Amino acid sequence: MAQDKVQPTNDLMYKKTFASNGNEDITIGLIHDFFGLMPKKLIFKMPYSIDAYRELVEKKEISTLRQSIKDVSASMITADFIGELQMKKLRYFDERFFLYLCDDYRSNYNEAEKMAKIVAEAKAKGITPRVNRYSSLKPVYQLIILGENHYTDEHPLRIFEPYDPKRELRPDRKLFKQAYFELGKDKAKLETANQRYWHDYFVSGEVATSAPAYIQRAVELLAVSSLSKEEREVMSLVERAVADYEADMADAEYEAECRIARRLLNMGMSHDNIQKATGLELGEIENLAAQSV
Repeated sequence: MAQDKVQPTNDLMYKKTFASNGNEDITIGLIHDFFGLMPKKLIFKMPYSIDAYRELVEKKEISTLRQSIKDVSASMITADFIGELQMKKLRYFDERFFLYLCDDYRSNYNEAEKMAKIVAEAKAKGITPRVNRYSSLKPVYQLIILGENHYTDEHPLRIFEPYDPKRELRPDRKLFKQAYFELGKDKAKLETANQRYWHDYFVSGEVATSAPAYIQRAVELLAVSSLSKEEREVMSLVERAVADYEADMADAEYEAECRIARRLLNMGMSHDNIQKATGLELGEIENLAAQSV
C-alpha cells in the first residue's frame, strides 16, 4: 500500500470508517453485502470521536481503548449490528465474540423507549399491540473480520445461526447471525463480487473501479491527507499503546500457561496432553520438564 494511505485494518481507521456519523452508507453497504439486509436507518451506538481516544490514551486506559476502537456497534430499526476487527488470533476469542453478541441482544430487553415505539407504530396501523418485556428484543448481526485464519478449511466466509441439523429447521424468529470473514484465504471462494471487493479493501486498501460507490468512498477515506493532524498524532499513540498492551498480555498469558504446565507435569500428565491443555509447544513443555528435574 502507498505511504500516503493508512491501512484499512488500522484500529482507529476501522472505527473512523465504519462508525462515523456521515459514513452510514458505508456501514449499510457492508451489512448488506454480508447479510443481505438493507437498513432504512442506521444509528451508531458508539460513534467515532478522536477526543475520546486521546483521553483514553492519556489516561492509559488501554483495555477500554481496545474495545472502544475495534467495536462498531449500530442500531437499525429491526436489528442491531456489531462489527469486530481481530488481526491477531487470541485464545478464547470465539467465546469473547459470542459474549459480545449476547450482551448486545440482552441490552434491548425491557427497553421502555423501544417498547413505546412498537406500541405507537402498531396503533398507527390500527393494530392492537401485544407488548411485554421481550417485545424490545431485536436480532443481532455480527461480522468478525479476521487477519489470521481461524478455521482449517478453504472457506473465507462462514455465517452461523441457530439451526437444527437433524431436522433441517431454524427458529421461527430471527435471533442472530454471526459471520467470520477470514482475510488470509482465497477471495475466489467468496459468494459475491461485493464480498470480493471488501476482501481487496481490507487486504490492500485498493479496489477495482467496478466496486460500488460506498466501497470506493471507504478507500478514499484511507488517504493520510483525509486525517487531521490530531488524528495522525493519536493514531501513532494508539498503535504504540495497543502494541505494548498486547505484548504484556501475551507475556502474562504465556507465564500462566507455564505455571499450569508445571503443575500438570508434577501430576504425571503426558507431554501430549499438556500441549492440548495449555497450547504450549512440545519443545517448551520438554524444557519445563527438564527444569523441574
